[in-house]
Amino acid sequence: LPIYLLEDYFVRSGEPLAGEDIRTSFTLTLAEAMYGREIEISFRDMLRCTACEGLGIDAAAGLLACSKCGGNGRIVTEDAVPSVIPCYRCGGSGQVAAKVCEQCAGQRFVMGQRSVRVRIPPSVYEGQTLRMKKKGREGVRENGDLFLTLHVTTPVGYKKREYDLISEKKISVTEAVLGGEVDIEEPLGKTLKVRIPPSSSSGKMIRIRGYGMTAPKAERGALYVRLQIRVPDDLSHKERQLYLELAALEQEKEEGVPEEIRGEDEAEETADD
Repeated sequence: LPIYLLEDYFVRSGEPLAGEDIRTSFTLTLAEAMYGREIEISFRDMLRCTACEGLGIDAAAGLLACSKCGGNGRIVTEDAVPSVIPCYRCGGSGQVAAKVCEQCAGQRFVMGQRSVRVRIPPSVYEGQTLRMKKKGREGVRENGDLFLTLHVTTPVGYKKREYDLISEKKISVTEAVLGGEVDIEEPLGKTLKVRIPPSSSSGKMIRIRGYGMTAPKAERGALYVRLQIRVPDDLSHKERQLYLELAALEQEKEEGVPEEIRGEDEAEETADD
């Protein structure tokens, strides 16, 4: 039986010819989200039966006249006021399949594993959904669409806050007091020179724009570097002497402040706490 006649049979009997849409997800690294890549995704899906080519019937057996309407495609209702309506068994076609497909039991599709190759464009972001036309579930005439939701993993050693990333950097006491320049490795491996301002306390955050997670509008969030002051625990004799001198200077500085001013400062600090 010609395929176009069988498709026409499904149209008249109300069977949909277009396949359903499929929704699935895939997880990328930050580098993959930044630069894009080609991926292959696999998922369980209802595949068109190869035995009957998705028709659900044994095409070789052909079609028979519908026994319900006698091949007319119309039946008369048994209501108080009879009316003529399309036959519900054959959908008004007047014909039914002589035999259903044995492999799919007339369902037209069988469960199987399907793989699809997808090109991920550059600068995608967490939660973004890509639509691939005609990559969805197979239909009698055309496929549905595939909707792919993307997730982006947080790089190891970083914490995520929306599209921003947070890392920690240990600095020495002298770097915290005097300031300086330190090397920071951003999530994709590039080394950045970052200036530490003088008098930086532990926990201070330094913001570096454009080195966070990928974000909408082809942008990236920020990278925040939280400073942690590293207190030495293996001082040399000379370092200990220098710290003792520094402590003595701090004591002299404290003792040089009038008592009433010192008291006000302490009161303010207590109130802030």
